Amino acid sequence: MAEKNFAVVAHLPAAVEITKRTSQNSLTIEIKDGSKKIGTLVVGRGTVEWWPESNKINAHRGNWYQFAEVMATLSQKRSTRKPN
Repeated sequence: MAEKNFAVVAHLPAAVEITKRTSQNSLTIEIKDGSKKIGTLVVGRGTVEWWPESNKINAHRGNWYQFAEVMATLSQKRSTRKPN
């Protein structure tokens, strides 16, 4: 299998405080494969959004419980190695 050349770019506001109710900040992460942008992950206090590069109007949006469920199903298909 060919090795991918991914780049991950995080756009951070001056202060990242996404846990406060009044916070308007979010963490925006662009995912690229070489020079081609795959999509953007936007992490906020109440939601996680995936904006595929081909979709500029509708994001795949979910709350943290839904995100945890998706990640749990992925972990069942992948290695059982625990993070450091």
